[in-house]
Amino acid sequence: MHRTIETVNYKSHVINIFRDDRPENPREWDSNTGIIIHHPDFLRHYEVIEEDHIDGDVISLDFTLHGYVHKICVPKSDVRRNYGCRRISRKVKDRILCVLSLEAEVYVAWVNGDVFGYQTYKYGVDEVVDDCWGYYGADFEKNWLLPTAREWIDSLKIDNLAIHRPEMHI
Repeated sequence: MHRTIETVNYKSHVINIFRDDRPENPREWDSNTGIIIHHPDFLRHYEVIEEDHIDGDVISLDFTLHGYVHKICVPKSDVRRNYGCRRISRKVKDRILCVLSLEAEVYVAWVNGDVFGYQTYKYGVDEVVDDCWGYYGADFEKNWLLPTAREWIDSLKIDNLAIHRPEMHI
């Protein structure tokens, strides 16, 4: 059984947040990026790009994980193909750096075990009415866990109103 990390009361429901004990490795998702890992004890290497090619052929971003600096990068040829451009403008490069930053953030969350899910219960009922897993990052607003759970609960109210609305006879 999961250990509850946080409990949130919302309207007539309880949202229990748990650590996801089987999160997907984000490096196995469809991605054009590579990560070069500089850690002596790290068993998995996602070195899609050789380190000596980093200088001009890729757009890269450094990130820190467990005290070591790593690099996430994407070949410029992939950027040109995916964005349909011959020249990589400052605007496109900034967008790519933002994507790289987000990918690094998700990867760090996965490595640190900061992947979560929720189960929703109606007050007084010991039955899960909704659950969802795979939210990366420990900020439950930023990773969309709580907004998603609240939106689902709000949709129940709309459905209930539509179902129980009395018909009007004129």
